[in-house]
Amino acid sequence: MIKISDNTEIPLSEINHPVINELTNKSLSTLDQERFIIFPPLLKDSDDLDEGNCIFRTFNGKTMTCNIVGFLSDGNNEIHIHSRFFETEDEDYFLDYMLQKVLHYNVTVNEIASSEETTYYDLLVYLFPYYLEEAMRKGLYKEYASHSYNDSNVRGQMDINRHFKKNVPFVGKVAYNTREFSFDNKINQLIRHAIEKIEITKPFLLEESPVVQKNVKMIKEITPSYSHYELEKVLYENISNTIKHGFFEEYTQLQTLCLKILTDERISYGASSQKVHGIVIDIAWLWEEYLNLLIKEHFYHPQNKLGTMAHYYFQNGNGKIYPDFIGRDVTNRVIADAKYKPEKNIKSSDYSQILSYMFRFDSKLAYFLHPTKEESQSIFYLMEGVSAEHTPQKRMDIRVEKIGLKIPRATSYSEFVMLMEESEKSFLTKLKL
Repeated sequence: MIKISDNTEIPLSEINHPVINELTNKSLSTLDQERFIIFPPLLKDSDDLDEGNCIFRTFNGKTMTCNIVGFLSDGNNEIHIHSRFFETEDEDYFLDYMLQKVLHYNVTVNEIASSEETTYYDLLVYLFPYYLEEAMRKGLYKEYASHSYNDSNVRGQMDINRHFKKNVPFVGKVAYNTREFSFDNKINQLIRHAIEKIEITKPFLLEESPVVQKNVKMIKEITPSYSHYELEKVLYENISNTIKHGFFEEYTQLQTLCLKILTDERISYGASSQKVHGIVIDIAWLWEEYLNLLIKEHFYHPQNKLGTMAHYYFQNGNGKIYPDFIGRDVTNRVIADAKYKPEKNIKSSDYSQILSYMFRFDSKLAYFLHPTKEESQSIFYLMEGVSAEHTPQKRMDIRVEKIGLKIPRATSYSEFVMLMEESEKSFLTKLKL
């Protein structure tokens, strides 16, 4: 297995790696159609990935990683893309910390420390409560299911062969088959099997949130026929019959996740015999949602992926925009933009966008909020004047600030959490919150 970081150049020695060759410049929308596990769903719509929308992309003769972390494999070769704040061979505390915060599960120090590193399976099960909740918001999944009965209350098609085997001589019962809408079906059975496995391997993920507890309880109640001995049958039924209906897209995603949790079966991308499979996470999205937890009392958080709190440049719904954060103080409106990419990569297009937001919301102050290895804060004043007429001067009343949240180095997860909390306090002080 090779390990590489996000937003970095891939060494020449690894460029010809079969997985990298297969996926370079392949769009995430293509992988999404091939049922990679891509988190969050609708990653292909992420504004933060508009330069390449890929796991790997070529640029100026270089092959680069983007704002993506996760695991990729073709069965023989494995790649682990970790955050660029990954300090040793055995941990990525920053990724673990953000997952814990954003996905709302309480991982104890011992639970983190008990594993040498975040594994492929860890990432899958960490995402399970989120996917389960998203699916069940649509309501419980039901479909036609076949049932066999042998009683006097005939309400289906008689099964002649079974009837003669069971009911001769005749004692008032009839063997028959029915097709009925049922919650106790292959999908919910698959979910149940995943729950049972997670309860053994990482039970804390299903115990902390009341919503997760409720969902787990409901799945158990609607699958009375569950038997751990029928796992292979349930897997076969789900692998052979994936959900196609668009209305149940969330259940399609959950079905894919459960299959990966329960089997070594790889739902994958690629035309070669060694297809690539994997799970990838939009760490730029994760960073944005983590920031929201820190500053939500002071900022609105429009969300493009959810289509919530859209704004417009012009009347009649023209020019739809979703600034990352809009300050709640109407007298001193502040705009903030979450940027996971390195500070040096915040360039002209980013400035143009945030200035347009400032103009739209009558703001004189904006922030670029980014993670950094060292304390960082830079101030940029807006220029005024036309160079053909006189030397442009800076306007002291309109500025953009780059503010970095220091990601600490630590030798244990408990130390990292402590240092991270200190960094958060310093960060909020810079924001004057």
